[in-house]
Order: sequence, then C-alpha cells, then structure tokens
Amino acid sequence: MSPRKPRKQVYVSSTFSDLEQHRAHLKLALEKAGYDVECMERYSAFETRPADKCLADVAACDVYVVLVALRYGHIPADDNPAGKSITEMEYDKAVETTLPKLAFMLDIDDEEFGWPLKRCDKDWQDANSNIARFRERVGNELGRALFTTPESLATAVLQALRQQEVAEMPAGERDQAQIRETYLDWLRRECDSVELLGLDLKESRNVGLGHVYVPAVTNADVKGNRKGVNLDKGPFLLLDNLGRSPLYVPGAAGSGKSTFCRWLALVVAEGRVPAHRQIAVDEENFTETLPDALARRLPLLIRLRDWASHGEFLAGRGRWTRVQLEASLAGWLDKTRPGELTGEVFQAELKAGRCLLILDGVDEVPESRGDDLPRRNLLTGLADALPAWRKAGNWLLLTSRPYGLEAEDQRRLGLPTAELADLPYPLLRLFVRRWFDAADPANAEAKSDGLLTHLAQRDDLAEMRSNPMLLTALCVKYDEGRRLPQDFYALYDAVVRQVLYKRCNTENERDQARNRLAAIALGMHRGEAGAPRETPEAEVTVEEVDRILATLAEVDWVSESGAADAGAKRELLLSDSGLLLPRDNRRAAFYHLSFQEFLAAERIRTLCESPEAILGRYAGTPAWRRTLRFLFCAIVERDKAERAVTAWQSLLPYLEPAALNANPAPALVLADSLEIIHAKGWPLNDDFKAPLLRACDHALYRPPPDIRAQLWLTRGRLGWDDRPGVGLCDGLPDIVWQDCEAGSFLYGDPGRKRTLKRPFRIARYPVTHRQFQAFIDAGGYGQDEWWAGLAERPEATPAQWSEPNAPRERVSWYEATAFCRWLDAQFKTAGLLPEGWRVSLPTEEQWERAARGTDGREYPWEGDFRSGLANIDETWDDVGPCNLGRTSPVGIYPDGQAPSGALDVAGNVWEWCRNEYEQSGRCGDEGGSSRVVHGGSWGEVSVNCHAASRHWGAPGGRYDYLGFRVCCAPPIA
Repeated sequence: MSPRKPRKQVYVSSTFSDLEQHRAHLKLALEKAGYDVECMERYSAFETRPADKCLADVAACDVYVVLVALRYGHIPADDNPAGKSITEMEYDKAVETTLPKLAFMLDIDDEEFGWPLKRCDKDWQDANSNIARFRERVGNELGRALFTTPESLATAVLQALRQQEVAEMPAGERDQAQIRETYLDWLRRECDSVELLGLDLKESRNVGLGHVYVPAVTNADVKGNRKGVNLDKGPFLLLDNLGRSPLYVPGAAGSGKSTFCRWLALVVAEGRVPAHRQIAVDEENFTETLPDALARRLPLLIRLRDWASHGEFLAGRGRWTRVQLEASLAGWLDKTRPGELTGEVFQAELKAGRCLLILDGVDEVPESRGDDLPRRNLLTGLADALPAWRKAGNWLLLTSRPYGLEAEDQRRLGLPTAELADLPYPLLRLFVRRWFDAADPANAEAKSDGLLTHLAQRDDLAEMRSNPMLLTALCVKYDEGRRLPQDFYALYDAVVRQVLYKRCNTENERDQARNRLAAIALGMHRGEAGAPRETPEAEVTVEEVDRILATLAEVDWVSESGAADAGAKRELLLSDSGLLLPRDNRRAAFYHLSFQEFLAAERIRTLCESPEAILGRYAGTPAWRRTLRFLFCAIVERDKAERAVTAWQSLLPYLEPAALNANPAPALVLADSLEIIHAKGWPLNDDFKAPLLRACDHALYRPPPDIRAQLWLTRGRLGWDDRPGVGLCDGLPDIVWQDCEAGSFLYGDPGRKRTLKRPFRIARYPVTHRQFQAFIDAGGYGQDEWWAGLAERPEATPAQWSEPNAPRERVSWYEATAFCRWLDAQFKTAGLLPEGWRVSLPTEEQWERAARGTDGREYPWEGDFRSGLANIDETWDDVGPCNLGRTSPVGIYPDGQAPSGALDVAGNVWEWCRNEYEQSGRCGDEGGSSRVVHGGSWGEVSVNCHAASRHWGAPGGRYDYLGFRVCCAPPIA
C-alpha cells in the first residue's frame, strides 16, 4: 500500500458522563479510520479538566468536533466572568480559528430512541436555560447534524470528515475521491438490505443487515498476525481470519458466503462493525471488530455471476494475465457503474494498494461460453495478478462452492483456505432471536423461543438448523404459523422457490429449472427404464443426468444434438440452480438428500401416478420413507386431503403382527401420515386407531427398539397412549404405584446389607411430559407453598422433547421437589394416599431397593447386561447396536422391568433422589448442595446404568438427560 498522509488530529468536545459511551465509540471509529483523537479521556481529571489545556488543544487540532446532548456541562469557577461551561468555552475558541468545525446534536424528536432523564439538565426544556441557548447557538452557526446511538454518531462524523477531506483536494483528485465516496454511500445502502433474508419490512422500521446478521465462522486456523487471538478455542471468526491474510472461502449453497461478502463490504465501507441495537452477541468468542488490515480500504464487491453475464469481458482460452483481468474488471465497472464507480477509480485504488477485492462466487462463472473459457480466464488472471496486487498492499476475498476451484487452482493462487463452518448453537440462537426482533418485535421473544424449541424437538429439521439459508426459510415459515410435521411440504416448497428466485431471472426459467430438477430427482430415486433401482441413489454420473434430461425433452440423447442439448441443460443446473451440485469424477448430487426426496415426490404427483401403486412398490423400502411423507403432503396441499388419506389407508394391513415382524417400514410410513393428519387438526378415522394400538402393543416384544420407539412416539403424539400411569386421571397425574416391602436388601457396590424399616411405593414410570405439564397448567410455578425453603425458584423451561408419553426432562431438583409437594397436596385432597404417607422424591436407598430388589443384582433384570433392555447408547462401549439418541416413551422396555415392577430404572433419563451427594444421610430440602442421581440415560454407557451406579447433579441443573420419578411412603423418622 502506498505511503499514507500524516494523520489528522480531531478534537472531540462534549460534556462528560452523559456522552461517555458515544465518545468512546466515536474515538475508536476515528482511530480505526486513521485519525488521532483528542478528547477528555486523555486528561487526568474528568469534569474539572484544565480549561487552559483544553483551549490550547482546540487551537492546535486539525478538525474540531462538538457533541451536544441535553447537558450544559461543568462551569469553572475561576476566571470565567461569563459563567460558561468548558464545552462552550472550547466552542468559542474553535470559532475564533479558521479550522474546520463540525457539530452534532442529539435528536430529541426521535421517539423510538429515547434519552434517559438522568442524562438531562433539569431545565433543558426551558428556552432560556444554558443548554437550550447553547443548542440554539450551535445549530444556527454550524447546522444541526443529528445523532441518537453511538453507532449513528460515528457514522455521521466519519461521513462528514470524508466529505470535508474530499472538498480540500485538488480538482482532479477531488473528482476521483467524490466517485469513491459516492460508491461507498451506495455500498452502505445496497449491502444493508435485508430483502434476501426473507424480511418484508416497511422502510419506517429502519431494519438493516446489522440487525439480523450473525458472525460467519470457520474451523480454519489461518496463519498471520495472531495478536489477541485465542487459538485454543474454535470455531474462529471469519472476519478475524481475513484480517490476518487474504482468503479463499469455500462453502456449501446457503452457508452464508454471499451474505458475509455483503457484510464485509458494509463493515469496511462504514469503517466499523455496526452494533445491534437490541440483541448483542453474548459470547466474547463471537464478537467481531474491524481488523486494522481491512480498515480504510475500498471494498470492491463483485458478484462474479453479474460480471460473467457480460460476455464481451470474458473472451479468452484460459490463459489470462493480470493486465487482461484488470482490463476486464475495469471495463465491466465502466459499463455497469455500480454506485457510479468507474474503472479509472478502481485502477487508481488498485495501483495505490487500497483495494479490498471481494470476488463472490467463482462457481457461478461458467466454465465455457462458446469458444471462451470464462472461469479458467478468471483463475489464471488471478494467479498472475495476486503477487503484484499483494506487493502493492491490496487484499482479496475469493468465495466459491467447494467444487468451484480444483486443487491445482488453489495451489496456483496460494491463498489460505477458510471453509465456512456450520452455525454453532450460540449463533443459531442469536440469528433466530435477531430475525424475529426484526420481523415482529412485539412477539419476538415468544416466537424465537417457540422456533428454537421446535428445532430442538424435530429430528427432521437437523439439516436445516446450521445452514443460514435454510434457517431463514424456517424463520419465515414459522412466522407465518407453519409447523412440522403438518407443513413439511410447504417448508421445502418455500426453500426451493427462494433458491430458484435468486438464481433464475424469470418465472418461466424458474418453472423449467424446477421441472428438470424434479425429473432428475425421481430418476436418481428409481433409475431408468432399463435399469430400475429400488433404493434411491444420492449421487449419479452426469451421463445419467443427461439421459434423464433427454428423456424429459423426448429427444434421443445419443444423437449429437440431443447430447449437446442435455449437456447444456445439465451444466446450467449445476452452475445456476443452487440445488443440484457437481461432485468429483463427473458426478452430481443434490445439495441435501431431503431436497432430492422433496422433488422426487413432486414429480410423482405431477405424473399423476397412482399413490396406492407407489406405496405398494416403495413403502417397504426404508430409504423411501421421507419421499413418501413428502408425497402425502404434496397430495394434501395440491390435490385433496381425502385422496391422500384414502391412499395411505391401504397400508393398514402392515400394522398386523405378522406383517410388522416381516417388514415394519410400511407401518412407519403410515405412522408419519397419521401424525400429519393429527397435526393439521383433522379427525382421524376410527379404522386407524385399533390397528395402531395393536401394533404398538406387539412392538413391545418383537421389533427392535428403534421401530418400537417410533411407533410409541406416534401413539403419544396422537394422544392415544392411554396406559395407566402415563397420563392424567381426573386432571391429576395418574401414578401407578409399585409396592416395595420393608426389610433387608443388598445396597451399593459392593453390596452391603441395608434395612428399610418402612414399606414404600414407587412410581412404575418416570414422570411424563403430560404429567409435569399438569403442574405447570395448575400454576405450580407461581404458588409459593410448593417452593418454600428451596434455594432456587426458576421459571418454567420447555422440555427438549414434548411427546406426552416421554419422560419430562430439563427439570431441576428444585422443580422436581416442588412438583412432589404439589402432587402430595392434590393426592391428599383427593384421598389417594394412605393416612400419614406423603409423596416425595425417593431416597437413594428406596430407589436402589426398587431398581434391584433384595438380591443386589447388577441391573434391574437378572444376569449381565443384555442388549435391547434399556434405552442407552449401546454403541458407546460396544455392548450392542442400539442407540436412539433421545428419550423414549416410558415403559417400552418391558423385559427390563425391575423386581419391584418399576420400568425404565435403567436408561432413558437419570433420576433425581432426595439425598445430598457428599453427605448421603442428609435428605432435607434446604441448601444448594449437589444431589444424588441414579439410573443412567439415553446417552450413557452400560456401566452408568448399573443399579448401584451413583452420580451427582447440581440441584439447579436442567438437562435433556435428567428427569425424576416419585415415591410415597410414611415420613422418614
């Protein structure tokens, strides 16, 4: 970069504490922009800073800036006959000089912003007050540039300083600088748009990209200046990495490459990272600042797709030089004039080493166009230009989908690679909260909490959680009231429409692309006429894609014209659709298998094929399950619901025991459709209920646990799990008690004889979601009597999984104790407890006695660990193949029953006990000591599910693997 001019000194004059944050933010912004700043923080005293020193500094500065809010400021007692504040004395001194003067006033008419009364003089509204008089004077003499937030002040001051500098330049230089400033102003407006994030907002809302954007991250550790960088933790901020080195940033479709490019251009044009006005980043690791290496540059944002649409600038056979590339970019700028930027200004900035070239989307540059090779031209030109550009001081960001650059291209360019990483959960949560804050501020908290809970509970949303494009579509649809599973089709339909809308210019082009993609998807699912396949392929050769497209066009793909036409269509889809992507070795695949499944289902419906015939052929193939769910939704959405229900009724015979034993896949396809019908609020035909209940009962003993769990989850979601002990009876939790007699038993490991003096009863199942919800619905969190003496009283929090028959998790020991107190009172009122008995959490002795009987067995069942008898992660320690990855409906492992009759005492969820962990003899409710948990969980190894395995939990802990069951007994002496 060429030598810089001497740094100008800016004197910032203001009152003290009322504008402290504004002044600090402005100081940082000015220093980042290359100015030296003199302000009161540089003096040793605060309100009583030395007046003589202040006035001398005002006279010596290059630019004077005064900030006026609603305080007049400190009035020195000595040598001050006019009784003026230091701020007005500084202003007087500046007026005496010829130096440039800039004034910025607090906007007192901005009702949305508001200004705290504690930052105002008491008489500020009196026209004769000092502050009113001073505001009027400054406004009349220097104008009334307004500000509200620290960010708005920094932006206004920087823009005013830039305009002033341009005005002071010689004529020729001034013309180029004015073009530069015009371009930067345009870039700020253009890149701050939120329309691509699904927000349809009124201009008066004044929502910009900074209000919804969350930092882009990478797992790459880019070398360079590491000062202040914590290398022990990842992922890393992409902006920080770019500050250490020019980068090549690959990323999948929708991963946020283009949004980061816009954000980068906005940040550099602003000279700072805009702060969110409502919801700040709450983790230091994800707090962005503008790197010094990027400050004061001209951010040249080039969407390579736009550049490549002008064929006159692409000519060449793949051997471009730096000169050719610069001429092409300059010619494109002269023709398109983005923000009035010219090729001449670009080349001048490039020569001076002040450019930040943001080249977005190498993959969207066609490989060939007639005899020209545009992508090869670009990459060879870059390889030749980079050494000279870097030597001059320029910087580069190059983005692409992963296939856009081959390994040899990356080697020639020599750019460090920093691939975009999936959004980690803290940023996912931040994005959702910011999006709803922008879309619907009044209901933002409720909607964001609702979507985050929905995301956590739906496994079929896993591929959408960490991708910004797909997550945006989820936010849009959730805001419209859409939910899964009932709106499964509508969600994917919206995503496909959004992707194609951004990449196809006309409605006709979008329809053509979608029709071709659907044909390819179905072809990948079931093969070609001469080579059918039963199981879908997620990746096929480009030759197969060409044959599918030729068949769709009803041409002979082996003919020269047919092959050329199919190949051209395929290349267009691979480069432009955003949904079909090239893979290695001349193969192609959809962005995610779920999009292939959605489009295949859409194609089946378009072909008007009999859904009964489709079900008869493919329902037994597990890999077709989600496609058939899409097909059911497509028929419901596009045709008639009755047609879909009638067709899926043909699967009822597969719920019979013999058919379920032979192949459970069709039963799960039917279960999916029943959940959708129920979620839409439609009545379910009685013909469905009895077969499903029989299938669930049979599944307790025959199919493997994953099939069993899926069927029972469906039963719970439909509200058909009417087993005693699972739901409610007369509005209260229906607890089935298992009797445990007093007497001796073997306790602990190794087993030691222990005697219980009193009998007790323990619940057959852990407390279910439906049962705990009764406590919430009864106002349990708001009633003091259930929380008396407890160290914490939290707000209710959603469960990770909300099926009524699943165990309630994310419950702290305090909440479990409060529930027990509430249940005890309800049962006593209803006469459901023996005289003198009470409901509580079990002691660990009671829990262990119920779990292992009297003989000290290792597990609730006799003998060693046996696969399939408990919901744990058997794959962790290689004791079996089972791993559900979540809680299961209570009681669906009957062969794992304990001697007491209790179920799920091994696995599913850890269970709270009354005892303190460190002092096990203490069972009181007071204090915050850790408490005992027993039983293991769905995510644990087999050893942690030993009946004697004793662990601890902080009593305030809420985790998706931690629940409880209740006990009733005479009081402990």
